Amino acid sequence: MLVRLLEKSRKEIEKRNIKTYGRARALNKLARLFLKRTRQIEVPDRVSYDSFHGFVQETRNVFVVTEVDIRNWFPRISPFFIMDRRKF
Repeated sequence: MLVRLLEKSRKEIEKRNIKTYGRARALNKLARLFLKRTRQIEVPDRVSYDSFHGFVQETRNVFVVTEVDIRNWFPRISPFFIMDRRKF
């Protein structure tokens, strides 16, 4: 899903439409930020209680920060990309 957001925002940026350019750049930055955060989560090779607990905590922290970003950024990119936001 994030890759789709990156692609759609990149296409809008390339169009240089005055109405959507700023919002497309914001969406692109947001999608890159989300991808960066999710790639930083380390999946344990050997599953134990401690390794799984650490994985869950790390994932939870990423989701909490992402949720805050979604609340702050999604109103800025509306009314464009409505369908993409709903899918996300």
